[in-house]
Amino acid sequence: MSMMKNLKTVTCYVLIFMLLAFASGCTKEDDGSGDGGTDITGVWQRYGSPKGYQTDLAIGNIPGEPSDRVYMCEHPGSPSAGLYKGTISGNTITWDAAHGLPNAVFNSIGNGERSLYFGVGAVSDAGKYKKGIWTNTCGELKVKTTPKIAVGFDPSDSFYGRQLVSVKIENVDCPLHVLNSVVMSPDCESVNGYIEAPATTSYPDYYKVEITYRVEEMWPSGWQTKTDKSSIPKLTLINGCNKFKVTDPMGRFVLEEIY
Repeated sequence: MSMMKNLKTVTCYVLIFMLLAFASGCTKEDDGSGDGGTDITGVWQRYGSPKGYQTDLAIGNIPGEPSDRVYMCEHPGSPSAGLYKGTISGNTITWDAAHGLPNAVFNSIGNGERSLYFGVGAVSDAGKYKKGIWTNTCGELKVKTTPKIAVGFDPSDSFYGRQLVSVKIENVDCPLHVLNSVVMSPDCESVNGYIEAPATTSYPDYYKVEITYRVEEMWPSGWQTKTDKSSIPKLTLINGCNKFKVTDPMGRFVLEEIY
């Protein structure tokens, strides 16, 4: 009788242990943090695409970005090739609004692998991923800091009767801020209030500046459109907001930096 009682007690403990182990395993699988302890953070690469599409997916550990930031690089050959960015919460990725993509779920499929499901089609057809490397196909895995350029002018400046038409830097039109005694410099706060320093330039060390204006001439008579050309040294720009004002100190339009 005593032996039977002891056997029942041992059997009970074994069952309790098995139930606890099962519950612990379910918690790890369902919490979205990984696959049986495999961290979701890191670089993943798509494999086994029926059409041969290649994708790099970086989750967290992106220099200069918050820990929940996501970068996805669709390699050339895909109809949607390019770099996409978003944020992740649990295992759900919300893409930046500019991309127009639906949320995607980065599900565990076992063996340290995952699938990226955009909610379209069968879940079984979702792209499959395993840990890999960032190939730099869409550029280095880091925040790109590009200098911003904001330009303003003060309408109270006479400009010798000339009327300002436009300011272009490497053929890119600059939005023009109206300056006065209260607003004394342009800013880069509004999305449409500045340009990013152009990646392609006419000269290795300078940005080409073209300031177009209208002026009334005696001969030929009437209003004429003219353009003054100058430049901005690349080394003078910082990675933040670079503020300039249209001036004409020598009778020619130039951009004067405001510090």
